[in-house]
Amino acid sequence: GRVDVTVKVSEGPAYSIKSVTIEGVNGPLYAKLQEAAEPSVGKPLTEGNVRALQGVLLGDLNARGYFNATVEVTQGKPDESLTEAAVDVHLTVVAGSVYRVNQVKVIGHQALPAVFVEKRFERMIGNAYDPVDVRRVYRELAQTGLYDNIEINPVPTEAGAITLQVDVEEAKFRQLGPYGGFGSFDGYIIGTSYINRNLFGTGRSLRSQLEVNGRGVQGEMNYLDRWFADSRWQFGIQVFAGTRELLGYDKWELGTRATFSYPLSDHASLSFYGGFDHVSLTSIRFADVDVGPDDYQVQTFGLSYRWDHREDLEPDGHGYLFEANLDYATSFLVGDVSFLRAQMRVAHYWKLPWDTELRLGARGGAMQPLGDTRVIPVDLRFFSGGGQSVRSFPERELGPEDRRSHPTGGEFFTVFNAEYSIPLQDSFYFAVFADAGNLLDSIDDISLDDMHFAAGLGLRYDLPIGPLRVDYGFNLNRQAGEPSGSLHVGFGFAF
Repeated sequence: GRVDVTVKVSEGPAYSIKSVTIEGVNGPLYAKLQEAAEPSVGKPLTEGNVRALQGVLLGDLNARGYFNATVEVTQGKPDESLTEAAVDVHLTVVAGSVYRVNQVKVIGHQALPAVFVEKRFERMIGNAYDPVDVRRVYRELAQTGLYDNIEINPVPTEAGAITLQVDVEEAKFRQLGPYGGFGSFDGYIIGTSYINRNLFGTGRSLRSQLEVNGRGVQGEMNYLDRWFADSRWQFGIQVFAGTRELLGYDKWELGTRATFSYPLSDHASLSFYGGFDHVSLTSIRFADVDVGPDDYQVQTFGLSYRWDHREDLEPDGHGYLFEANLDYATSFLVGDVSFLRAQMRVAHYWKLPWDTELRLGARGGAMQPLGDTRVIPVDLRFFSGGGQSVRSFPERELGPEDRRSHPTGGEFFTVFNAEYSIPLQDSFYFAVFADAGNLLDSIDDISLDDMHFAAGLGLRYDLPIGPLRVDYGFNLNRQAGEPSGSLHVGFGFAF
């Protein structure tokens, strides 16, 4: 009842896809389709893989608004006529006309009217469907926090026209809650915040916060209109007040700031702002040094440019950031001091093998007294040292000081940071870092002299809203009276 069976197999060549050639289109569309087809190169030449390649190209064309497109394989189908193992696959594409956006249909809205979403797509109506524009609007809506879920589907409705069907699931608009924590500089932190992301049913947000910590009491209120006057301009206004205990003095302040921002692209933005502060310094403990007026008003106008590619930081990728600010404070009308202040920041981040990450950053700033202002108030000067600066010094304690070791700030600073993080287990990371920087009393002395250097170790614990950090920095060129190192506990990225 048992039989031996011998099976003779003649394998023949194993055919593979050598290259993919796309005909029938040119320009940017050709480049995009060729990029989409690239992952198929090197795969086995099978009916399934060829059909999948057709599907990828057709899906890419549909996503770009070419809903009548066809993709035909004209060479390279698996059959007995093939004589070489590596096969060139040729496809002919007939893209047809790109569809135009005819209307927007919003589904699932409740507290927010449909017109709130429709206005975001207003510029697309009557124009050719562009997936880049759709992704931009999706990102803008998602960042508001007004929706838990957003799905945008282009639906062809007639020849050459599509409807954008937007399915939304609204989030909870109001939040009230306490928070607490500890920082190496602020000490204990206790506070409460209130957020209303849909103020008066308009989609505008109001955020307020009251915090008590080891150095004082601060309160603030922020209003934000992401589409000011139904344009791409964003308008925000902040009102704040509080007290603060610092080395050498205490203070209380009351102020406001208004900002207009415009997105130049998906990654670049330009902001214009103006502010007014009234500051009163109390319990002044400086000795033998002029720290400027102890009760003053300052009105400031400025502009800021940001080029932010940090979200490009994906596995085996990199991200970068450039930011520059220019402030002008004038004594005209209600101000008591005049100065010009400029700051710049650059950073680059790399994802490296084994889930490690390298971060490099540099910052600098300079300020120049103007007009009748001889000494800029101490509270407006630059300070250095701390968990987001040169980490071998406690907060604000690097640089000029009086004979009682109270930091007096300066008019010019630099900071350079490098950090390499290594995953340990789950959400824990080990970090090694090096910092350098200086702080000079007067802008007349601008240079890279008197640099301080630090190296250290740290631990990171990733939370959904950012990392919890513990760092210890060693002072590599310690001078008389300086600490040998400093411990920092904080939240968020160091730079």
